[in-house]
Amino acid sequence: MPPPDIERILREFYGLEQGAGGTLKITKSLLADTTTVTVADLAAVGALNPADLAVLDVATLGTVEASKAVTADANKDVTALRNVTATGEVVVPAVQAADGSAGNGAALSVEGGAGDGEGNDGGDVDVDGGAGVAATSGSNGGDGGDVNLDGGAGGGCEEDTGGAGGLVNITGGAGGGSTTAAATGGAGGAVVLTGGDGGADGEGGSGTGGAGGNVTLVPGAGGAGDTAGATGQIRLDGRTVVTDGVTSGTNRRVGGLAYANVAVSATPDVSVDHSEAVFDKSYTIPANTIKAGTVLKIRAWGKVVDNNDADTLTVQLRIGGLAGQSIVSSGAVDVEDNDIFVLDATVLCFAPGATATLHFAGMGMCDAPGSGLLAVAGATAGTVDTTGALDVVVTHDWSAAHEFNNVYLDGLVVEII
Repeated sequence: MPPPDIERILREFYGLEQGAGGTLKITKSLLADTTTVTVADLAAVGALNPADLAVLDVATLGTVEASKAVTADANKDVTALRNVTATGEVVVPAVQAADGSAGNGAALSVEGGAGDGEGNDGGDVDVDGGAGVAATSGSNGGDGGDVNLDGGAGGGCEEDTGGAGGLVNITGGAGGGSTTAAATGGAGGAVVLTGGDGGADGEGGSGTGGAGGNVTLVPGAGGAGDTAGATGQIRLDGRTVVTDGVTSGTNRRVGGLAYANVAVSATPDVSVDHSEAVFDKSYTIPANTIKAGTVLKIRAWGKVVDNNDADTLTVQLRIGGLAGQSIVSSGAVDVEDNDIFVLDATVLCFAPGATATLHFAGMGMCDAPGSGLLAVAGATAGTVDTTGALDVVVTHDWSAAHEFNNVYLDGLVVEII
């Protein structure tokens, strides 16, 4: 028989019974069926002590328990594992379908634990490159390890479309909800990407400190082909702010170039109809883009090619198309050949909506280069519907129809901050 302690464990947990002729019978689920083994078959058990067998006594396969062996459930899943330290790579391989066709890469999720309703915070997720080893005298210190977060490569295909590369999603945890009507829910977790600090200079302060590490976001290049694929974008769905390294004061919003034309407009034909009309270069602000505090900076300029005698020209900047809100106008000017017009405006929204009020100021001019006859649009207000798309247009309006009355729009630039 096995040693007394081993025998007790086998009897208690696995139904060990002693049969005739020196045999031992295990009658519980250690094996698939009731199986008879000899004492020699259990000789190795005699080398174990009770603590060795106790680590195998887990309540539920696949659920990790303290000081117990780690097991997998029927789906090969492991739950409630805490810290894992690996000295090599952790690899999640692709999964291949039974018929040999390409499979999807298995997901690798790293999530901080959720906070609870008792005021406990969610757990952090730290992904740190290994620290470089300090140098001995006369040697260089070791570099810190990189942290690479790469979406899996898309699978190739002979005839159809290749698979898309996998996304890399880094998401701050959701704030916890409150069960009390008057209480405030928790704030969502921030995502912070921080370059490493530069090292201090050598002892005595006569050296140069190391440069801080950059944080670089690089979009993927488009694939080669008869028509090259477009380069990926770096997309920031929220409003972007910057401190410019200043530790106090208000964060500054980062402006975004929304539109800039890349060719001059056509020269409209007003030999018959001289009424106000739009140039063929314009920008459409998507619906609901304008929020409270959104700022638009718009500049347009162009040139008079020819004109008829004393006919006057009015150019205007409008938001909402031809029938929309006039933001700034040159006023009616008796132009000359080669005159230049410039329209410049800053627009601010206080409250968006179907009847949003825009506050704006700007300047307009139409004169010979080097002159400065300005028409100033003072601080004023107009109403637009920010819940729908809004066309930013420049219009031209001659006082009379004539084939010599020619003007074109050279540039239109729209920034949304």
